[in-house]
Amino acid sequence: MSSDATIVSGRRVADRYRLVDKRSNGAWTAVDETLRRTVVVHLLPADADPEARDHFTAEARSLARLNHRNIVCTYDTGVDGDGTSYRVDELAGDAPLDLGAIADEHRVAYALQIIQAIADAHDAGLVHGELTSHSVLVDDAGRIQLRGLRLPPADQLEAAKQADVKALTDLIIALAPHTASPLRDVAVGWRRVPPSSARVMLEDVAAIPDDVLTTIPPRNKVAATSGEPRPQQPTPPPPKAQQRGRALFIGVVVALVIAAAVVAVVVPARNANRSFDGPVAQLRVTTKSFDPQGDKTERENEARFAVDGNPRTMWTTDRYRSAHFGNLKDGVGLILLADGANEFDSVTLSTPTRGWSVEVYVADAPATELKGWGRALATAKVEKASTTLPLGSVRGGAILIWITDPGPSRQVRIAEATVSGRAPQ
Repeated sequence: MSSDATIVSGRRVADRYRLVDKRSNGAWTAVDETLRRTVVVHLLPADADPEARDHFTAEARSLARLNHRNIVCTYDTGVDGDGTSYRVDELAGDAPLDLGAIADEHRVAYALQIIQAIADAHDAGLVHGELTSHSVLVDDAGRIQLRGLRLPPADQLEAAKQADVKALTDLIIALAPHTASPLRDVAVGWRRVPPSSARVMLEDVAAIPDDVLTTIPPRNKVAATSGEPRPQQPTPPPPKAQQRGRALFIGVVVALVIAAAVVAVVVPARNANRSFDGPVAQLRVTTKSFDPQGDKTERENEARFAVDGNPRTMWTTDRYRSAHFGNLKDGVGLILLADGANEFDSVTLSTPTRGWSVEVYVADAPATELKGWGRALATAKVEKASTTLPLGSVRGGAILIWITDPGPSRQVRIAEATVSGRAPQ
């Protein structure tokens, strides 16, 4: 009996993944019974050609190493007891990109994510081969995820990359606004002079003026089909009477703010007399990512790993095309949040990556932009597994770990960020 006859619904692969529904091309929807989540399991029967099995394993490992926020994630790979090879992927349940349902002002941001995913995949030796809008998934927060990457034979890699570049050109032209726009000008230019690589395409789109790059709204705020109305145009200026009322309102608000400031000076802060005389100890903090010049977060679902006490789990930045974040931004960071006001003595970063640069800021509360954090209290170039940055016993409620250069690997991984200091007595 052929080994693929045992690949049926209900089978448990690797004593963990229970097959539920067959999809296509050897893929199954399955339940990860250890983590209790739905996944996609790709299977190759044990009696498959040895060369095919070797390629299946190499492809799975290449996909798993990529670990990219804009590419469907590969979690696991291996060989089951009967010799069946398997690969476990994230179940990306989001909708394919609807080219007609995107507001024009958000198309550049989508294009950047798609091209970044292809460029980084090419750098890792992976290609797509059949890139269309159906290969691009969009979640409710506007994040792009690419599916369908593969590992081509080494002697076909360059030709496959060029095929991707051509398909990517067609996709971005279809994604660009139908009327004149910087994105359409760039994309049509690729038809006249084909770009040499996806990386060059990324540089071209990244050079579009910043005022064209806007935050992507949740999908439920974008028209669901091309026949639905676009978002409303800006509201015209109010009549003069309304302007006078608004000016009066603003005046009242300013007066209240001034009064509050006076009270703050006269009345001591509630915690002003609380003592920070206790011994220096590790402070308890929570964390969130910080990407003010990008899409506001950076692998937010992994941020907690930087303070979970487990050095094997990590918060990881995206992989950028250069040491300067692909000229897309000045930096990216991680915010450490204390429980109220604390006195921070130092922060220690444990990391497997080397050669990256960091600045540390402290504020009473997190700011949404870097300028709201004040001046940097410590800077360092990280060259070892553990780096401690002194903060001078400064008081505050939040610490910003601001990465200014991702270093030669173009990606930073932080295993643990620990804060030493004093909590109020």
